[in-house]
Amino acid sequence: MNAAFIIYTTLLLIEGTLAWTASGEGFLAVALAAALALYYALGGGSRAVAEATRLISAGVLVLAAPFYYQNKMVPMLLCFIAMPHYLAATQALWEKNWGGTGTAKENPKTRAIVFTVAFYTSMGLVFLLARGMEPDISRVTTSLLALVVLMLALAAWDLSRILRLKPGQPGPAPHRLRNLLTAAVLLAIVAALFSGPLPWAAGQLSRISPHWRLDPIDFKNKPPKPPPPQDGESAPPPPDEVRAPAPEESAQTGRHQLPKRANLQGTSDVIGFIKLDDPAQASSLMEKGPLYIRSHTLNLFQEGRWQADVIGGMWVEDKDDSKEDGMVTFRTPEHPVAHEVFLLNANGYTLPGIQDMTAIALPRVFAIPGDVLQTSAAGDFRYKAVSAPLIFDRLPNSVPLTAGTPQSSVHTMMPKGDITVRLHEMSATLFSKVPDLPGRIATLRRLFTEKYQYSGVMTNPNDLDPLQNFLFDERRGYCDFFATAGALLLRDAGVSTRMAYGFATDEYDSAEGLFTFRNRNAHTWTEVYIDKIGWTVCDFTPSENIGKVPGSPPEPPPPPQFDPAKFDDAAKHEPPPPPPPPSTAKSEVDSDFFARLLDSILKQPWVEVLRKYGAIAVFSAVGLLLVIRFFRRSKEDAAAAAAAKELAAREKQPAYFMEFLRVTAAAGHPKLDGATPMEHFTALAGAGLPVPPLSPMMHYHYAQRYENAPPDDEREKSFFEDIKVFAEATTPKAEN
Repeated sequence: MNAAFIIYTTLLLIEGTLAWTASGEGFLAVALAAALALYYALGGGSRAVAEATRLISAGVLVLAAPFYYQNKMVPMLLCFIAMPHYLAATQALWEKNWGGTGTAKENPKTRAIVFTVAFYTSMGLVFLLARGMEPDISRVTTSLLALVVLMLALAAWDLSRILRLKPGQPGPAPHRLRNLLTAAVLLAIVAALFSGPLPWAAGQLSRISPHWRLDPIDFKNKPPKPPPPQDGESAPPPPDEVRAPAPEESAQTGRHQLPKRANLQGTSDVIGFIKLDDPAQASSLMEKGPLYIRSHTLNLFQEGRWQADVIGGMWVEDKDDSKEDGMVTFRTPEHPVAHEVFLLNANGYTLPGIQDMTAIALPRVFAIPGDVLQTSAAGDFRYKAVSAPLIFDRLPNSVPLTAGTPQSSVHTMMPKGDITVRLHEMSATLFSKVPDLPGRIATLRRLFTEKYQYSGVMTNPNDLDPLQNFLFDERRGYCDFFATAGALLLRDAGVSTRMAYGFATDEYDSAEGLFTFRNRNAHTWTEVYIDKIGWTVCDFTPSENIGKVPGSPPEPPPPPQFDPAKFDDAAKHEPPPPPPPPSTAKSEVDSDFFARLLDSILKQPWVEVLRKYGAIAVFSAVGLLLVIRFFRRSKEDAAAAAAAKELAAREKQPAYFMEFLRVTAAAGHPKLDGATPMEHFTALAGAGLPVPPLSPMMHYHYAQRYENAPPDDEREKSFFEDIKVFAEATTPKAEN
């Protein structure tokens, strides 16, 4: 095996290990089986079997990825990245085993394309590793792997360059100044790419969530969409003044606009209740503040509006965690808080629960990136859930609090326009002497407490951008503005943040173990991604104003009589998916696998296109191949005839040498096939024939044929005389 094969096989194993670590062993098993089958075919099988194994294995690798990793973008992407590496590795082994007599020798472009695509795919793997694969693999490990992959890719590129490039021609002496200028220009181009286009492209790519397929969901209670604007007519602008908190509206639309003006008037209407399975946990949950009940999150801030960077999600089923227990489980926390949520007049757009929900008692739930859960239930319903709330102020002092990096870079994306410049200047001033995350959070809280006023009334006298009005002019606002300002100032310092919407309540009935949350408790807060911990509540609203919408009555009335029987079980409104049809296959496991595989294939949109136009496409492709083959065969025949003519001209021997061969054959010593003229001459001398006088003829022959010596007709005529003498000397021996 040559070096290129070893390098690309190493890359293949790295990708397999990463895919395994990210979410399962399917890719690694497929890759190892394909590599073993290919090595056996190339090592001892025929070329036809080897080529078939090579192509089939590559096809299986790509087709198996979407099926096995249906909703997991990172391992599926690794499978697609691995295919050119697999082809490059097998190409290298192919050339090693057959000495370059395969397709690469017949068509050098094949090798060039394979290794070029594999190289640039390696750059994609480097980019993926450089971004990090938290929380499964640490950032240090992925950075080191990115460096290793980069070195391996450059080494393989260097090893494969000979057949990809034309033979070098001698050129002028190198100019050091020109080389330095070229390097400087390339460095400037790379710097420009990394400062502008590449981050923009990365941001656009990261809008495709790494873990979720974009499937639509259709709720029976979903309100109709507004009609699209007519030609020449723009959509109606948002209201100029906000009068009521609207977490439910942003849950439905996936957008939340910061208003230019506000005059909030909260109500005491009860939204729902939360009952703890263990009432003893209430004191620890409210140790340093209210109970945070998260409804949904938004992560992209553009043009004064928070919105979700991905629209749509996927169905997550009870069986997806390999344990059918009536719970959709996302992860198992160390310190779970089991509780039951009771919602009044809900529509299923969100399933709120105690912050950082890890499981919910439903047969299946529709999950949207950003920890947003939905169901088809509506009205007064209830459901059990498990959470592991993460509050920055309640984290133990022994835990190192450093900013982490989630898989989507949208959480560090800044808005466009003048506001970005002013935020950067403000962030640089605030954090210049505060490098650690806790210090920066404390600095922001101190700033907001001392310099800003919490108020539900905002007049924006100078008609500025809402955030600019809050930060630099009016300097007052409510939770939306405190959370937005904190999130963006931390983002400018490289911290991943997002906005969380829901409720913050301290209304607790210890006798019932029951929390009540109302419209007046609607709240918005910042969540910060902390390394090895996850998304953590980091509230920048002054503590005395958290969960208290301005304009609400100072004391809420007592909640209505709590009656659990009034609430329907949400699980009844979300029936489990129908079981797969029975199969008559021999193995139950195999039948289930192939049934799911067939069902997945038949649901693909290209299948219908294939049914309609498949036959036409096949006949067209066959006809095109025949036409191409006809013209190519004509060219090949012409080239073969020219090559044969050239070979015949090169192999044609002069008359004196042909006479020499005839005479030696008549003497009983014909020239053996494959023997050179000198070998034939030496064999005649060894047989005792009188050939020494013919030595000048042999030296002339070699000089004229192989050293480009000019021909001499007179000398060649004299050789005939020498051969005649030789024939006369050998005739008696031949007759005897």
